[in-house]
Amino acid sequence: MACGLDPLHLVQGVPGAVPVNLYALVGYIPAPLGDFLDGLRAQLVPDCRLRSHVSLLPPRPITGARDAAWRQILQMAERNPSFHIQLGNIEVFEETSVIYVSLDSGSSELRRIHALLNHDSLGFDEPFPYHPHITLAQKFPPGDLPRLREIAVSAWAGYAGLRSFDVDMITFVQNSLLPGIEANGAPCNTWIDLAECRMAR
Repeated sequence: MACGLDPLHLVQGVPGAVPVNLYALVGYIPAPLGDFLDGLRAQLVPDCRLRSHVSLLPPRPITGARDAAWRQILQMAERNPSFHIQLGNIEVFEETSVIYVSLDSGSSELRRIHALLNHDSLGFDEPFPYHPHITLAQKFPPGDLPRLREIAVSAWAGYAGLRSFDVDMITFVQNSLLPGIEANGAPCNTWIDLAECRMAR
């Protein structure tokens, strides 16, 4: 495992950002697949500033000290090896109108890690059952769903690169509010990388 000295000190400030008690654990998708998905996300939702990723822990508040939550993540990473994810098809969560890429493999590993971490400082009663996926678009006008889904399906069908990646580096992120309002009327926000760590070899 390669985590460096106290990675939580690597926090990069964003001018005007106000951190909130909302954290997640993600695995960023490497290039070229990640670059393609980033471009597709920007095409579907132009205001989206997020890097393509898979969530090991969806957003949640944490109880107690942030350092304790990070130590919990480190302990998990020391004992669990990296794993492979194969992407599937474009699908939609009908209840929330989220467009996403399904996973053909890797879901069982993600569910196991989620169960290992979802307690103590990182425990949270999530509003929806944990469903491993790659989000492409959300928080858009409801009437845009058919059009955006068709764009995503067409673009994904035309992608000729590898549709898989290894989750070997995980990143602890925190939500922060930014000045201004999004086009949909919601407050502007971003996710800031706090620390990263390599899974066991």
